[in-house]
Amino acid sequence: MKFMKPLFILPLLIVAGLQLKAQQQIIFKPAFLPKTSYSITKEMKTNMNMGMPAALAAAGGGQDMVMAMSSNSTSLFVTGTRDKNNMIPVKITSKTNNIKMTMNGQDMPMGSGMPNTTVEVYGKYTPAGQLQVDSVAGQKINDSVRTVVSKMIETIQNGIKFPDHPLKVGDVFVQEMPFNIPLPGATDANKATVKVTYKLTGIANNIATFDLVENIDVDMDQAVQSQKLKMNISGMGNGSLNYDVTKQFFTTMTTNLNLTFDMNMSGMNIKGKSVVSSVDKVEITAN
Repeated sequence: MKFMKPLFILPLLIVAGLQLKAQQQIIFKPAFLPKTSYSITKEMKTNMNMGMPAALAAAGGGQDMVMAMSSNSTSLFVTGTRDKNNMIPVKITSKTNNIKMTMNGQDMPMGSGMPNTTVEVYGKYTPAGQLQVDSVAGQKINDSVRTVVSKMIETIQNGIKFPDHPLKVGDVFVQEMPFNIPLPGATDANKATVKVTYKLTGIANNIATFDLVENIDVDMDQAVQSQKLKMNISGMGNGSLNYDVTKQFFTTMTTNLNLTFDMNMSGMNIKGKSVVSSVDKVEITAN
């Protein structure tokens, strides 16, 4: 019966190996690597149903509005060789393509008439991974331009804040992202909060997969161009994220967010619903 012993041990070794694999822990620290190109595309679609104010509807002053909008943007990051100070030079080309918009099925002139805009930025990444903007093609670089461009790049680079400790399959982390809603004529900054919960669901072939859940909550009460505005926006959505462990960058991210809003401007009330979906894809190649 001695020959049975190895056969008995083999399944135990397999189970132990699977358990070890399941407990694999990784520190996620996104970074732009030297001599590498990152081509990032973002597609976003919004569908909104907005009811007419009750007073106008009762007076026959219009119909509910159905709006659809789609946009596409691309960003290309091309990094060079590290210099003696461990800085990585980078050229960033960001392009916003035509935005298409329809209202109740009719094309909106602003949607088809908006031109493409392209911005070229030159800078360096510090050893800490921060971008230093050196110049913007076609523009004089000053503090205000540098700040705007830096924030744009920071949004792309640091959209996901991973914990500074290792994660294993099943672990969850939460990111809260405050942002301002720009309203012309508003007396105060309009602050909102997006809360995103990430769950690591698997690691295979150097790709880590995450499920994500989004929550948004906006509650405003202020004066806008001498009119009193009250607005509440709430929403929840879900999505997924794939992250290349070897290349230290995400490769795809999808989100679908369902929103409801209730806005009152000087006694005129408008309610509606909206669905916002986005797809981000990244192609990473060596230079």
